[in-house]
Amino acid sequence: MTTTPLALRVVGDAWDARRITNHRAALAAYARCDPLADLSRQSFLSHFSFPVAFREHFATPDASIEKAAGSEKGYVGECGADWLFWDIDRGDATEALADASRLVATILATFSEYQAADLLIFLSGGKGFHIGLPLVWRPEPSVDFNAVAKRFCLAVADKAGVVVDQAVYSKTRLFRAPNSRHAKTGRFKRWLPPGEFSRLSVADIFDMAAEPAPFEVPAGPPESPTAEAAWEAAKVATDDHAEARRRFVDDAGGPRLQAATIGVIRGAVDVGERHERLWRAAANLAEFGCPDDLAHALLYEAGLDMGLRPSDVTRQINCGLAKGLAGGARKN
Repeated sequence: MTTTPLALRVVGDAWDARRITNHRAALAAYARCDPLADLSRQSFLSHFSFPVAFREHFATPDASIEKAAGSEKGYVGECGADWLFWDIDRGDATEALADASRLVATILATFSEYQAADLLIFLSGGKGFHIGLPLVWRPEPSVDFNAVAKRFCLAVADKAGVVVDQAVYSKTRLFRAPNSRHAKTGRFKRWLPPGEFSRLSVADIFDMAAEPAPFEVPAGPPESPTAEAAWEAAKVATDDHAEARRRFVDDAGGPRLQAATIGVIRGAVDVGERHERLWRAAANLAEFGCPDDLAHALLYEAGLDMGLRPSDVTRQINCGLAKGLAGGARKN
């Protein structure tokens, strides 16, 4: 039994009324095209699942954050997942298909215990693709589970050279439900057979998506030491970031930094300024003698939150640290 059995479900537009449901049962219902899933309309399930205590938060209004009853707003508690998904949406279906194929190949090469049949591959209903991985090592739910999931998934996407939507790793993010209808295109979020995926054209896939189709939710391999090790590495890095942020932002040492640097750490950056602001923040940290590992712990997550690829984040931080060192003010 999972300790986070609950999910948010929305039938209709993403801003319509939320309901609480059982995550596994809902996924299974959509997979088998259960009439109760109401596949003629678009539907959403939360990417992550929540403990029973989530019901109280959902039902309780909170005037301090303008939260009404029946809302997930302001939830900061635990979450977990049976599956993690990558969301690829390039705007061009042919390019998105090429990225999805490359990502699938990278997942299977990186986590050798998995076979293609262990993954869930969908056309999103629009022009993108969703790739799912079952978490067979059963990571423990936590308040930062979604942050670890984000770091884990983005590392794989970066290795594949694929840009994915980072917003799907927000704690209460809604994700289009399998076999549900896309309101704009009329196509369904269609399951694609992993064994045939590499041979399908966009035209083939769009034809298949004209109607929903039942599929079996795979159990995955009995275990995956490679994926579990990657998850643990992502968890350690996430914990390091949280501690680094506490030390430099919340403690007395933080105010001596430039306001812009603290803004980066807190995520207050406009899209057009991302690379330069991250670079300048790293240089500013170096000027105050910040060790490399602490600078990366402080800024890496912030860089990801800006929407930069992991390799771009690392490069900008390293360049900024080098600039700070070259300026001669850095302490060893």
